[in-house]
Amino acid sequence: MMFRALLPQAAHLARTTLAEAVPAPVDVGQAAWRLLLILLVLVAVLVVVARYGRPWLARLSRTPPGELQVRAVCPLEPRRALYLVRLRGRDYLIASSEAGLSLLRELEAGEDSGVPDNAARGNPAAPEGDA
Repeated sequence: MMFRALLPQAAHLARTTLAEAVPAPVDVGQAAWRLLLILLVLVAVLVVVARYGRPWLARLSRTPPGELQVRAVCPLEPRRALYLVRLRGRDYLIASSEAGLSLLRELEAGEDSGVPDNAARGNPAAPEGDA
């Protein structure tokens, strides 16, 4: 008998619980616009970082002037190249290949490498050496 008295209260409780459990309908169009706006903001941030952040990050990671300079690069094959490197005032000819780096020769102080001191990698104004 006691259970019959509790039955209406249990039914009312079940209806209110089910009504609360059903989520409100989601506006898909509004969610898509929000997603598009967030993606546009992220792309804009990436463009700004790529444009202005790259030189700033390069300044942080650079070695002190005079320590190590790549004076010239001569690509031979896709994975092989020759590098003329200056380290602490001395020039080195280094080969790069699949096996790694190899020191080919250390150039003497009086030996002319044919590369001016201000030549940099990728500088089209730098004169080419006799190859």
